[in-house]
Amino acid sequence: MMVIGQGYKQNISAIKLLLTSISFISMNNEIDAFYLIKDEPGKGCLLALRTSILAQDTNINETIKYEMPCFCYHKKPICYLWLNKKTNDPYILVVHGKQINHPKLEEGKRAKMKILRIISNEDLPIVAIKEIINMAIIQCQ
Repeated sequence: MMVIGQGYKQNISAIKLLLTSISFISMNNEIDAFYLIKDEPGKGCLLALRTSILAQDTNINETIKYEMPCFCYHKKPICYLWLNKKTNDPYILVVHGKQINHPKLEEGKRAKMKILRIISNEDLPIVAIKEIINMAIIQCQ
């Protein structure tokens, strides 16, 4: 908020801070909205996957790319979350999956990526998720 009597530079700093805050809130709302508009059981599963991926390393952050959550390690994408259109089950799309050898990853017809399918009404394969995310981080380094 600008206050009459403050210097020009202070007012500009306050405006920059406000705009930065609005940008941050807007991005968080966009990310949160992705999850909130999904139907159960996919929504709960996606939220659990999100929590699991973000808890893996403090250098992982979340953004939206291609209208889906993208998880980056030091600003480099490592994976995305998406829902299978037929089954409505989520999957983790691993960016450099082709370079990762893990028995639970499926290549399909993808050139560089592999996926980890998740079945919404079953327990998450936490060990496999941690192993795959760790391997994806190593690919980014």
